[in-house]
Amino acid sequence: MEGPDEPKVLTPTEMEELARSIALKLLAASAKSRAQLEQAMAKKLVPPEVMAKVLDRFEEVGLVDD
Repeated sequence: MEGPDEPKVLTPTEMEELARSIALKLLAASAKSRAQLEQAMAKKLVPPEVMAKVLDRFEEVGLVDD
């Protein structure tokens, strides 16, 4: 059981949702480069493999183009 001072451990699905949310929030304000989105995700401790998966998909659908 997690104590009040311990961070919540996210499931892989929750981590992907977090990464998507970070990217979408930033992209809603203005266009961002892949590197800028990676930096924002890294600050929230999103694992590199999750960043790559989410950002690869964003590139496929045209949300990130740099």
